[in-house]
Amino acid sequence: MKTLVKKKKIDKTLHNFIVLECCNFVRNSCVGVSSTGMFNNTGICVVIGEEPKHCDYFKDCVIPTSKHRMCYNEILNKYSDVDNTIKRVKIRTCQCGSKLDKGERLCSLCKKTKRKLSFRKINVKRKR
Repeated sequence: MKTLVKKKKIDKTLHNFIVLECCNFVRNSCVGVSSTGMFNNTGICVVIGEEPKHCDYFKDCVIPTSKHRMCYNEILNKYSDVDNTIKRVKIRTCQCGSKLDKGERLCSLCKKTKRKLSFRKINVKRKR
């Protein structure tokens, strides 16, 4: 028997993702420390500031964590507005418009309706 795992639905804005995942973002300011040393002395996050700029630490260390939150494509597309070197990723959608996960062809609602239609076709043939 399969157990269904509920995915936490998070607000997938860039600001909320930085607050949740960036370890340099503490108390609404950027610490600006990476393994190579200090990169931001102002205390203001350059990605979500008034004039957004690219951040190498965010690109290399924080964006890969979005794969575990199931929002990699959305975060990457929103960050590509800030950093022009990142290409946009096409988000796959179902016929009804809902987002598809990796390896899926249809969403759960469309699967149910398609299954009902195929059972109806089979049952009509059986009754004849």
